[in-house]
Amino acid sequence: MRNGDLKMIDEGANINQAGEQGQTPLYIAGRDGHLEVANALLVKSTSVDQANVTVITPLDALS
Repeated sequence: MRNGDLKMIDEGANINQAGEQGQTPLYIAGRDGHLEVANALLVKSTSVDQANVTVITPLDALS
């Protein structure tokens, strides 16, 4: 994740917006091991069940 992601979350970014492959910010944070960002997204009640195009959810990426 880039510098400023936590700031964007705090400023009200769409935390459930998926990219072209269906990857949400929580999925990417979990996949890349950015636990501080993942925690911030979870605190903001991001969706944990929104699967990407290969049917992998953010919870799968975090495990």
